[in-house]
Amino acid sequence: VHATYQFRVGTLNWRDVRHYVHLADTATLPSPPGAGSPALFGVAVTSLSASWNSGSPGNPAGTRYEARASSTNFAPGTTVVSSSTLNLGDNLLGLLSNTTYFVRARVLSHGGQAVETVLGTTVTLAAAPGAPALTAASSTSLTVSWSTSASQGYRLEASSTNFGAGLVYSSATPNGSLGSLTVSGLDPNTTHYLRVAALNWNSPPNYASVASSITLAPALAGVQQAAVFETSATLNWAALPASPQAATSEGYALEASSTDFGALAPGGLTLSSATPGVGWATLTVAGLTANVTYYYRAGALNWAGTANFGAAGSSATLAPLPGAPAFAGIFPGSVTVSWTPVSSSGYELQASLNASF
Repeated sequence: VHATYQFRVGTLNWRDVRHYVHLADTATLPSPPGAGSPALFGVAVTSLSASWNSGSPGNPAGTRYEARASSTNFAPGTTVVSSSTLNLGDNLLGLLSNTTYFVRARVLSHGGQAVETVLGTTVTLAAAPGAPALTAASSTSLTVSWSTSASQGYRLEASSTNFGAGLVYSSATPNGSLGSLTVSGLDPNTTHYLRVAALNWNSPPNYASVASSITLAPALAGVQQAAVFETSATLNWAALPASPQAATSEGYALEASSTDFGALAPGGLTLSSATPGVGWATLTVAGLTANVTYYYRAGALNWAGTANFGAAGSSATLAPLPGAPAFAGIFPGSVTVSWTPVSSSGYELQASLNASF
């Protein structure tokens, strides 16, 4: 098989003496390569690997093989990517991403005649999403955005075990132009590892890693204003349980803002208070300005110290007490009181026969 032979032919005389004439050299044809197992593997964005055997009967050592790939099934006049090797396998490089390729292996006889075998078809991977980053988080969901690539869609996956044992949560889209997905159903207050994949025509994923992130702690229930004073306000809520992790938090935070945290006007001072325990479900925020409306929000803290804030209403702090009030006049049917003015929206004077009013 696939060997060059020398030929001669001769005549014999009556004494069995030969008289030869030499013919041209010629070579036997090679055997078609047999498909390897697997024949196609290691498929990447712009490359793939192919393998074959020496055929039957086997081609001799030193046989040169060619691996060939075509996106048009070798239509005349179209581009064919090829490689040449003495081995029983090779890599095909410089392929187009997200493209179906028809792959063959062949041997050229010494006379230039090709003996070819079809190895199969495969699809190169789509280019991985570019620069994926976390853009939003809640107690049960995470959102990731990325730069789109030429693909047939994307899949976002999340795992609390870094894709070891345990559940893998996912969200997918067939829209190759969509640059964001949200994966839901996650456990609160839990670290999740994220990856996003671009999908090719056959849907195999090409992953890009995203930094791990922690979901927010559970939302607080029963938040209410317990007391409001001149320069402070106290709020309380239903305490979270101490366990399990997905139901608890690493503490609480309370914030107050006179601009509703920028919703009414840009900027503004935000005053806050926090506690590291879950059993104490009351916080007081101090340093407020008297006679000013404040908007409040309270939230449980996750492992990263990020609060899952919920709006807690608004209220006005008390005005300062009148300065140095004193009786200015006492009469049979009336009493006059005077004081030093303070910053307020007005004054009210009351009188009662009940000392505890």
